[in-house]
Amino acid sequence: MSTSITPNNTNIRVVTINTPGPRGPQGPVGPTGSTDSVWLEIGTTATTSYDIQITGSLLVSDGIISFRPIKEKSTNFDLNSSDAGYYMHVGGNITCSITITNDSNITIGSEFDFFQTGSGNFLIVTESGIAFRAAAGANKIQGQYSAATIKKTATSQYDFLGNIIT
Repeated sequence: MSTSITPNNTNIRVVTINTPGPRGPQGPVGPTGSTDSVWLEIGTTATTSYDIQITGSLLVSDGIISFRPIKEKSTNFDLNSSDAGYYMHVGGNITCSITITNDSNITIGSEFDFFQTGSGNFLIVTESGIAFRAAAGANKIQGQYSAATIKKTATSQYDFLGNIIT
C-alpha cells in the first residue's frame, strides 16, 4: 500500500509493505503473522524541515543514520534553544551561562554536546534557581580534547556528564 500526501506543496509518500513474518537465513520463518514495514520518503528542499510524531512504538532494525551539525563557539555565550542538538567545538577560557530567562525556552530533553578544542577552561555557570547536577559539583570540561554533554531533564534542571572536573 502506498499513500501520498502533499502538505505545503511538498510530496510525502508513505509506503507500507506487508510481509509474511520474520525472516530467517533461508527466508520466512513460519506463519507468525504479518508484520508491516513503513518507509517514509519526503521530497524537500534545503530550507524546509518536518517534524514526525510517532504515537506508540518505533522499532528500528537497521539503525538510524544521523549526524549532529557542528557549531563553533569562541566567545562566552548563554545556553539557549538554538544550540540544542549541536556538537559544539569550544575553545578554552570560555564561559557558558545557563540563565532562568533562557531556561524557559529550552525544551526538556534537549541535549548540548561540547568538545573542547583549546587549552584553558570551558566553564559552566548557572543563575540561582537552576539545578545543575554533576559528579562532585563539576562545572568544567577536563581540558583540551575532552568532551561533555549537558541535558535538560526537568524545568530549571540540567545534568552535566562526560570528561568533567571542578
